[in-house]
Amino acid sequence: MLVIIGLLVAGVLTGQDLILAAKIRATTSQYRSYNTAANAFYNKYNNYPGDIPSSLAEAFGFSYVAGGNAAQGDGDGYIGTSTSMASAEGIMFWADLFQANLIPNALTYLPVGSWGVTDAVAASIPTLFPISKLGSNNYFWAATFTDGSNYFAIGPLLTFNASSGTQGPSMSAAQGLSAIMAYDIDVKIDDGVPNTGIIQSINTSLGGTASLVQNGSVNSCINALNAGAYSGGTTAQSKVPACQLRLRFN
Repeated sequence: MLVIIGLLVAGVLTGQDLILAAKIRATTSQYRSYNTAANAFYNKYNNYPGDIPSSLAEAFGFSYVAGGNAAQGDGDGYIGTSTSMASAEGIMFWADLFQANLIPNALTYLPVGSWGVTDAVAASIPTLFPISKLGSNNYFWAATFTDGSNYFAIGPLLTFNASSGTQGPSMSAAQGLSAIMAYDIDVKIDDGVPNTGIIQSINTSLGGTASLVQNGSVNSCINALNAGAYSGGTTAQSKVPACQLRLRFN
């Protein structure tokens, strides 16, 4: 009987590992497809999606931010602004990619025509941003971080400020990826290190890369004793949702 129970438990654990591995593969494929789409858009329109000037977007038949609104696309190369990771450009990013037939429409709402700029809140997040194949309320979003580079990010969005101010997008207090998930995504695409390369851990404040120490608890994403590693310590710690990731356009 004990042998049978052991085999059943082993089978369940193996099944869970296979499911997680499939989610990781699907998420890395999402990133690659969105990265390819953003580059294709730039090559065709000489602007990144969302950042394309509103007058040009209108001429190409894309949705655009109403004229005179400070949050409209400005063609400066930033998804947002150089000082803010949230703006209407970050919302229009996905609308532009879909309307350019570069990504499938998995969203239930897209700004249409002349958009008057509305913040994305909890109820509208699922309609404006693609959900990660990881699930668990993790979404893909795009923004310029404080190092001046454009990134995709994966995390559990709560709100996304559409104005052109300095407020960043509010994320859930609990991070959305475990250290195992973050490491597996990183090592499949990049170097497997949380603070170098094109994929990096981001902290709760979203001010840039995470500190080279733990972010306040034993379950944070970066190992306090080895800043070049994702947090582990114990199996339980490595499975706690403690991470968000940014994935650079390339």
